[in-house]
Amino acid sequence: MRVAASAAVAAALLAGWLGAASPALAGDAPRVVGHVGETPRLAAIVPAARPLVAPPPEQVALGRRLFLDTRLSRPAGTSCASCHDPAQAFSAFNGGPGQAGV
Repeated sequence: MRVAASAAVAAALLAGWLGAASPALAGDAPRVVGHVGETPRLAAIVPAARPLVAPPPEQVALGRRLFLDTRLSRPAGTSCASCHDPAQAFSAFNGGPGQAGV
């Protein structure tokens, strides 16, 4: 009895899945989305909103100290500023063809 009930449930689920997966069985016509080779248009890039209130000077000073602190990173003597140069917009450019890493 239990096997027959399980088989009936499995058959019903399979029939429902086949009907939903096939537009011809479901009676829906296939929908044309675009032409072959058509490049989709991208949405415009919206700049991130700036905070309405500037952070307190104490938080700015703490962030600067943490960014420059050489005790927090490995290898010893390395800080975030060792690679991310503030004069280069905090990029990790080292003048070579690739980045050395740490």
